[in-house]
Amino acid sequence: MTTDIVGCFFADSIQPGDILNELGEYAYKTRFVYQPVFRTGLASDFSEERFVRLYEVGKDRLFCPPLAKDRC
Repeated sequence: MTTDIVGCFFADSIQPGDILNELGEYAYKTRFVYQPVFRTGLASDFSEERFVRLYEVGKDRLFCPPLAKDRC
């Protein structure tokens, strides 16, 4: 059985590689997509240092992750 995992990560939290290590051999049948957390909604309460800065909101074109492109 294949599974999909979409994760959102802060700079100071568990990292994508940590999750793959936890899955072990089961990771071979898992599609895995990870993305940064954006400073919106309840995330506005977190300090600036916690965010991974891959995109600049308002400057970069933001899009859905590859697994969800047919649902956007």
